[in-house]
Amino acid sequence: MTNRGKLLGAAMLCGLATACATRADEQALRRPVLPPRYVALVDRGASLRESVAIYEINGAPEYHLFDGNGIITTRPTRAEINGMMRHWLRGAGMLAPDIRHAHYLLSITFEELHGGDVVPFSDKVASARVHYVLNDARTGERLFDQTFEASLQARMPGVTQEMVRAAIASGIIGALIAPEVRDASDPAASAEGAGGILGADSAAWASEHETTVWDWPEAVIEAAPRVVEGLGIGLAGATLANNVDASTSDPAARWTGGAIGAGIGFLAAAPTGRPPEHWDSAQ
Repeated sequence: MTNRGKLLGAAMLCGLATACATRADEQALRRPVLPPRYVALVDRGASLRESVAIYEINGAPEYHLFDGNGIITTRPTRAEINGMMRHWLRGAGMLAPDIRHAHYLLSITFEELHGGDVVPFSDKVASARVHYVLNDARTGERLFDQTFEASLQARMPGVTQEMVRAAIASGIIGALIAPEVRDASDPAASAEGAGGILGADSAAWASEHETTVWDWPEAVIEAAPRVVEGLGIGLAGATLANNVDASTSDPAARWTGGAIGAGIGFLAAAPTGRPPEHWDSAQ
């Protein structure tokens, strides 16, 4: 029974909160991940080997929208939890091919499930109390019944040096190219192209400056989605340039281009959060 408890007592907060950490925290997290201290693998002759199926998941929302009196929440949905649990069970060698071939049925109930808010540049706090029950599929005997609690906090350090420098550089570039964008045959497309380049470049530059020497193998993998996010910020921000028409004077166009460019650089260079990789307990 103790072995089953260790195998099934996994923390359920992956993905609950994504937020920014301090520079020291970011550098510590970006170091190569050491092998885990606790590895839960089922031997081929063990009864749990490829014999556990997810039976039900209670207490988790169906959707992210309009959940818990909030328009958008970061609580994982039942589908996301099901996917995470199946991934963990498969990695431990316990996942059954399907529920018909399962010897044991796992039920998961969230008695308390809180995710971080969606307010940009704010600290994030997430917590959960998860009740696991493992029943024998044939006899209905309850083999495991235990509740686990976990919490996660992520801190936002505020405005970073990279955000300020990217805002200044992108603002200057935006002001310089504003008249050319205004006079282009397709100003909207030109603005979006320029904004996308500024956003992607700001994100790539900030990612490079937040990377230390030993981080390169991991940083290369993480840089790509961050650059894509910066590209999206640039494209979204550049749509504001549609207000600049052919009759806009050069000074007014430069002010508008500078303001939009500074905003794109500032947001695109913001540090990104990372999923937790280490836990302080074997359970």
